[in-house]
Amino acid sequence: MKIVNFSGILLLILLIGCIEPYEPKNVESTTGVLVVEGMLLEYAPTRIKLSRTIELDQDIYHPVTADVSILSTQGKNMPLAASEEKGIYLLDTGFTFEEGEQYALEIRDGSELYRSDFVTPVYTPDIDSVSYVYSPEDVEVKINVTTHDPANKQHYYQWAYEEDWEMRVDYIVTTRWDPVEEKLIEDMDLYTSDNRYYCWNKDHSKAFILGNSDRLSDALIKDKTLLTIEGRGYRFTSLYSILVKQYALSPEAYDYFRNLQKNIDDTGSIFAPQPTEMKGNIACITNPERPTIGYFAASVEKRERLYIPAHEVLLPPILDCSVPSDEVFFSFADAYSKGFGIKVYIPEVELTYARLRCVDCTEAGGTKNRPDFWPTNHY
Repeated sequence: MKIVNFSGILLLILLIGCIEPYEPKNVESTTGVLVVEGMLLEYAPTRIKLSRTIELDQDIYHPVTADVSILSTQGKNMPLAASEEKGIYLLDTGFTFEEGEQYALEIRDGSELYRSDFVTPVYTPDIDSVSYVYSPEDVEVKINVTTHDPANKQHYYQWAYEEDWEMRVDYIVTTRWDPVEEKLIEDMDLYTSDNRYYCWNKDHSKAFILGNSDRLSDALIKDKTLLTIEGRGYRFTSLYSILVKQYALSPEAYDYFRNLQKNIDDTGSIFAPQPTEMKGNIACITNPERPTIGYFAASVEKRERLYIPAHEVLLPPILDCSVPSDEVFFSFADAYSKGFGIKVYIPEVELTYARLRCVDCTEAGGTKNRPDFWPTNHY
């Protein structure tokens, strides 16, 4: 699955790892290379992430504490606030671009000063639609986006997405064994957060998703696949949601991230030998020989959310919930330790078990944290 996310540079590095050392020109070591992620956005949170490489043969990156600002060609200096998460810097969501203005990113890290080129904001056309294609034969769901620029000016795009899904397990139960308190929890109510039938989970794009319409006369990108969800999983057991974010890019920014993605796809690493010396638009002013990874851009974020009810995506069962006939449990705790939970418990009348992931949605990877925007009234 090829996904594209400007904010996914670091995670791609962490997931893929290094195959061969890449030695930038006139640099003896890639330890300590500054990695810059993020873009300046209008009417949306600007989030800049800073980190440094630690060991080239290990996928370890250290968050950077620095002073981070947005500069304008008219002399404005807009500091970004450090978030509670180390290495993350934020700008107020109420920021708006000024006509004819250009912007740059400035980073002061101790005695070192980094600065990007000044860039012109790129205005993003609306998303025409977010749709899906369900293929029962392949047991997969493709999420697609369609967009176009009526003025035929914007041709280069990047997308990111946020997934949320309400999940439910196979059985509603009223009793469960609590391994922490080592006691039974009884009379669980489906209409409160005590139940283990409904849970929520989330995910987000972790790589680049790029597309362009530069060879299309009508500037139309139709049904661009953002992700393919394969297999049963729990995304489509109740209600699934995806929030698609769209950004227009300058041709230079698009080329940089396309080449970076291609290098990762071809060699398995951002530091592997590269066919060309890829250069972003961020440089160390105090020491020009120091390499920097990243490209600063300014764009407008457009959003579109899609909901998919479970009854529209009928997939095979996730797993067999039954208990093997030769399985013996000596206590509730014993059953739990073997991966089974209470299905039905009526004291002195009936006690049956099922696999934990069939009776407890938290065991299936969910949480009881329902998103604020969620349209159902489940708990």
